[in-house]
Amino acid sequence: MSAPDQAFVVTVASGKGGTGKTTVATSLALTAPGPALYADCDVEEPNGGLFLQPVIDRQEVFESLVPTVDAERCAGCGTCQEVCAFNAIHLLGKPVVFPEHCHSCGACIELCPEHALGERKVRRGALAFGRRNGLAFIEGRLDVGQIAASPLIRAVRQAADAQQNTGAGRYVVADASPGVACPVMTAALGADYLLLVTEPTPLGAHDLDRALTLGRTMGLRTGIVLNRSGSGDDALVEEVAASHGAAILARLPFDRRIATAYAEGRLLVEACPEFEEQFAGLWKAIIEEKQR
Repeated sequence: MSAPDQAFVVTVASGKGGTGKTTVATSLALTAPGPALYADCDVEEPNGGLFLQPVIDRQEVFESLVPTVDAERCAGCGTCQEVCAFNAIHLLGKPVVFPEHCHSCGACIELCPEHALGERKVRRGALAFGRRNGLAFIEGRLDVGQIAASPLIRAVRQAADAQQNTGAGRYVVADASPGVACPVMTAALGADYLLLVTEPTPLGAHDLDRALTLGRTMGLRTGIVLNRSGSGDDALVEEVAASHGAAILARLPFDRRIATAYAEGRLLVEACPEFEEQFAGLWKAIIEEKQR
């Protein structure tokens, strides 16, 4: 477990969309064994707030730095274009910056041999802070047209870390984006545990395999929640889990009541209180897995 002065961070992710990731993440946050914080890191489509219905007490504009070009100092060498992993800067006689692609890594500025690149702030989105009874809430929301999600996700994670000082975030549940791309990696970076939500379908098992590979590559202890268990072939997920040495920590049944609660915007553990015990057991299993 984390040091006494640090939060225990669980990133909830999935190889694909539609597996019930937010259903699990919100209920996990509500059933934490201590003061908890829910951080919606799915900044391109944050929907945890639709279910948690927090009272928002403040919002902040999120800005990040993008490069500017000093045309007089630029020698047109093309180093900035070569080092940019996101194709945000192209040499068209002189460098041209495409801010919407920039991930604010600073490589082009640091490595320019002529020191011809500076920085300016560009709005990317917004952060919202609030509470739902005893649960702290942070949401990142990317502006329409922006495609670089990772800088805002980093800001959400940093804001969640800062909440430790208030005593609100002893347990942090970071709700990541679907898939296994950069946004998921950013949400999972430095987490104590990676919890993957999947479904018993061929596509669910295929994408679970990719997500488990990501967890192993990042050196994260990883476990699985099998949602809609019994609706398909559970053995597909069990085989993938066994091949990675990952444990299935919980199984949520294929239950119409769960689907109805979701459609009505209700939280699973409130619509079906009998699941509270299962989520408490899930927390216990996560902490025990991390301590092994």
